Amino acid sequence: MKKLLGLVLGLTVGLTGCSKPEAPATDAAKNDTAKEQTVVMASTGSDADIWRFIATLPETKQAGIKLEVKNFTDYVAMNTAVANKEVDINAFQSYAYLVAFNASN
Repeated sequence: MKKLLGLVLGLTVGLTGCSKPEAPATDAAKNDTAKEQTVVMASTGSDADIWRFIATLPETKQAGIKLEVKNFTDYVAMNTAVANKEVDINAFQSYAYLVAFNASN
């Protein structure tokens, strides 16, 4: 669990560090440009709780991400929700499962 949290935070910090620096702006301009991107994630069980915690972290907000987590009990339903654009991403996936899922659906 700590490894997952460390990985997510590491990716967030790493991707933030790779972003293009912006020119200083006035306070009014900062408020206009400080828009959060909402990401709706499908997750399951205790993993959903972890992602809900990550959604509350200051690093998530600093990265400009508003994370909404929807709890699912079925992996097929998670992939179907992504395919139907009901959610943006799911928190579980392996390449082998994705290939098998796509072949059968």
